[in-house]
Amino acid sequence: HTLPADHFVIGTGSDHIFMLLAQVFLNPLVNTVISEYTFPTYAIAVHSAGGELRVARAAPNLGHSVDHLLAAIDSSTRIVFVDNPNNPIGSYLTRSEIERLLESLPREATLVLDEAYFDFADAPDYASGLEYMGRFPNLVVTRTFSKAYGLAGFRVGYGVARPSLVDLLKRVRLPFSVSHVALAAAEAAVSDDEHLEKSRALVRAERPLLTRNLARVLPKVLPGAGNFITAMTPMPAQELFVKLLERGIIVRPLGALGLPDAVRITVGLPDENRALLKALSDILA
Repeated sequence: HTLPADHFVIGTGSDHIFMLLAQVFLNPLVNTVISEYTFPTYAIAVHSAGGELRVARAAPNLGHSVDHLLAAIDSSTRIVFVDNPNNPIGSYLTRSEIERLLESLPREATLVLDEAYFDFADAPDYASGLEYMGRFPNLVVTRTFSKAYGLAGFRVGYGVARPSLVDLLKRVRLPFSVSHVALAAAEAAVSDDEHLEKSRALVRAERPLLTRNLARVLPKVLPGAGNFITAMTPMPAQELFVKLLERGIIVRPLGALGLPDAVRITVGLPDENRALLKALSDILA
């Protein structure tokens, strides 16, 4: 990034940044807005700070709806969490939708763009929130080393925001929260362009192929901008999860997120994807 260091705050994963934001902004008199199907840690952060949680209805594609988000926002809203791309749906808000959301926010509300899956979003109309950092002081962008960089076990993420907010976040962050080993791993990962491009290239090649093949065996497959694909299942997702697990394949059933007939499937290596498709065909035959 080309921003100065005072725009960055490091945490033990981007979920740590969400907790810090909740500590800074929230109390029982204010609210936070999230979408119907989204990353569950946002709700945990809001409840931990005693804030009110408002859930905006999803768009027809089950992703974020700018109209519904804006309808849920009022003068007491302090945070709007938007994962872009969305986890677990895989959809994304376009450049024009992000701009509309930013331009329509009240001054007191901060938009938190969670870009955990940014590295896999290659659509022409996708835009990172970092492009708007200079124009909108009420914008925070979070990133993680857990996805494209493959460092989930090290727990390293960061937030990008105006320096005055970064200062507040650092004041409520416990000292020594990120280990030296994790920081060293993150520093090495940032320098490893070859690995990052290899991860991106794999997803770019396999995601459309896996999407088409899944559509042959599952009732509905949602287009995805991350390194995963979400699909509807012809049986309860938990039941399908167990049957796949018996064959050594792990998918994420989404019942806990309000989608009992949906699974999230990570894009794997070609052999892994073929094994998944074979297992699905056998189970659903």
